[in-house]
Amino acid sequence: MLYPTRPSVIKEVAFQDRSLALCPLEVISRQDSFILATILFHLSNTLGALQISTMITSGIYGITLLQTYVYLHNKCNDPTSFKAAICFLWALDTLHQIFICNMAFTYTVTDFGNVLILTQETWAMIAIIIVSAFMHTGVRSLFCLRIWWLSGKNWMLVSIIMFCSLGELGTLLTFAVKNITVVHYQLFGLGALSSEFYAATILTIVSDSFIAISQVVLLLKRRSNVRRTDSMIRTLIVYSVNTGLLTTACALTLLITWATMPDSLIYDIFFSALPTLLFNALLATLNARKELREKAHGTAGLISLPLAPAAPTSSNISTQVSQFQDSQEAAFNAIEIKIERSEQIV
Repeated sequence: MLYPTRPSVIKEVAFQDRSLALCPLEVISRQDSFILATILFHLSNTLGALQISTMITSGIYGITLLQTYVYLHNKCNDPTSFKAAICFLWALDTLHQIFICNMAFTYTVTDFGNVLILTQETWAMIAIIIVSAFMHTGVRSLFCLRIWWLSGKNWMLVSIIMFCSLGELGTLLTFAVKNITVVHYQLFGLGALSSEFYAATILTIVSDSFIAISQVVLLLKRRSNVRRTDSMIRTLIVYSVNTGLLTTACALTLLITWATMPDSLIYDIFFSALPTLLFNALLATLNARKELREKAHGTAGLISLPLAPAAPTSSNISTQVSQFQDSQEAAFNAIEIKIERSEQIV
């Protein structure tokens, strides 16, 4: 059994949990069935939530690992520094997953049978907060680099996104430091840090929403009369909306669960999954470029010319030949410009 049977330990657990703070001590000692039911509820919202968080993040990390492998083995023209940044983010994501597994191992194996440990945070939980903060900023920096290219080096647009992202980084680091110095690792004392948590989560929602909206608006401005280019732009818009909605919905759910379930760790499921989801969204967008470029180049070099209803006469055949060569050269130049433009988009 994971719950203790000694009355003294049960009383300590009851008063560590804010949901039991209003229960008189003598009432708790006389109602064993109520105590056991409360402790089981306590476990399902703490240890159970941490276990679900470990399973979900492990699954997403597996997808991210595959996406990283595909990106590094694709022949792309990204700068070496950009690829190095992707590798660094993958290393942070791996470290993030190691900390999550360490946290689950500590609660379920190392401290098995000690319910009191569920009232305190481990060092791995603090490390998860710090790594997540740097992952969010790193991934959004690469998104901003793509937006900077797409917008024609619009510094104002990129500065707004980076301001929100750096603000989130600062508030999360403040949250981690106060967690150690003010709350002293007490899990149910995190309510004192709600202002920092709300600020960080709201900045997360604003940053991810702004990234998605910016990409959609910039891509809509790139539309042309070329069917292949417009099809590619529509695909990129779908990618931008889907990835932006996914991370924004995760952050919004994180905010709601923190506000409505302060005595549980349900919010940790979404907090742990958010950095890996954000990194996976970036990799999915990068890996889609190869297929999109192949579609853009498919038959772009083919030119169809209508056949004349009647054969040309000998008097104007030289004029038509010269006009045909001029129009063909102009068509090839136009196609070359459109292909170059499509490569800049993806």
